[in-house]
Amino acid sequence: MVTPVLGLTLGIQGFAPRAQEAARRFRQHTGLPAVVWDDASGAPEAAALLRQRHPELPFHPLFLRYFCFDLLDAERILWFDADLWFERAWQVPEGPEFMAVRDGHWYEWTQSESQRVGICPDSYVNAGLWLAHRARHAGLFERLLQVLPRYLSCHHPEQTALNFLLQSERVPIRFLDRDCNRLRPSEAEEAFVPYAYHFGGGTPEPDCRAYLESPGRGRRVGLPGNAAGLAGTYRYVLLGLGARPLELRDDGTCGAGRDRCEVVWRAWQENGEARLLLYGHDGPRLTPTAELVWQVNRWAGHWLQEERHVTLLEPT
Repeated sequence: MVTPVLGLTLGIQGFAPRAQEAARRFRQHTGLPAVVWDDASGAPEAAALLRQRHPELPFHPLFLRYFCFDLLDAERILWFDADLWFERAWQVPEGPEFMAVRDGHWYEWTQSESQRVGICPDSYVNAGLWLAHRARHAGLFERLLQVLPRYLSCHHPEQTALNFLLQSERVPIRFLDRDCNRLRPSEAEEAFVPYAYHFGGGTPEPDCRAYLESPGRGRRVGLPGNAAGLAGTYRYVLLGLGARPLELRDDGTCGAGRDRCEVVWRAWQENGEARLLLYGHDGPRLTPTAELVWQVNRWAGHWLQEERHVTLLEPT
């Protein structure tokens, strides 16, 4: 019997616990079945197809997902990375389009790879979450693997190859989120809790669970009263990653340019210094994400996450 919609993720090379948890959350919050390809089932079969059909390609785990329609009997497949965890009820949308989320258009690699395939960075798809139709997109995935050798030098080879084909073949795309790499509700929702949260790469599974379940991260953040005088549009810089405009509003919320890590802000005086905190979603609730100090003509500091990115807010 053909399954109408089937979730799929990959859990090999030590990622199995994270993938199993991701699949469990997908089933819980969508009510749909999900499959985990691991070292025992699914992944070996896909790897064999990769060797058989495309011996010119090196092995990479992320290449395996594009054999999904060869090995799974489903009309539509919703791929989600093993580090993408669903947080609350979400209804999979209907429609014939290829559905996906944007990548961060401010990332330097997104800009360079978008330029390489001739598309606007705002239209560059992140391959960590997509929904594809067998009748419409199975052939697209086979052609992706055929053109993939020319993109092996890219930061994300199979993702850039996917973007090239979506653009060159004029495949209708429906973006599932207005920003990037996660599923978020309308701004009208006060809680602003995402439907799904993408940890973005190598975060170990125990740390992922700590982000979501630690009582210390469950405290709500009250909005500041009046931050007039500091509000305005800034150039928000994460050194080594990229930059984008970010609006700090008078009411203490972030406006244009905000993402999951920049939802509200607070500024105050401490020991003769002007300090500023950005709050965002480090998991399902608002927590501090970046701390900055005013230095002559700009805010400078760092992320409070493990990466500790040097962070700047420069008035425009």
